[in-house]
Amino acid sequence: TRFMLSGYKKCGPSMYIGLLIANIVIGFIYIAAFYFIVSSVSPDVSISGDTFITLVTNLTLLVLNIIYFKKRKHLFVN
Repeated sequence: TRFMLSGYKKCGPSMYIGLLIANIVIGFIYIAAFYFIVSSVSPDVSISGDTFITLVTNLTLLVLNIIYFKKRKHLFVN
């Protein structure tokens, strides 16, 4: 992804957006797995706020980068 973006390849922005989406999906899988495993052992345990902050940050990055790459679509033509 890094080399595609630095070389202004056409698929660079979509690869980066895909990476951000993968991070979000993995975060949701982590939360679901945590609740599934831990709730069966101890219902009083909760996930730290860092996990939710990471998801919110990734969602924000996703939206901002979609806007950014749409405005600079003319640069990624190689």
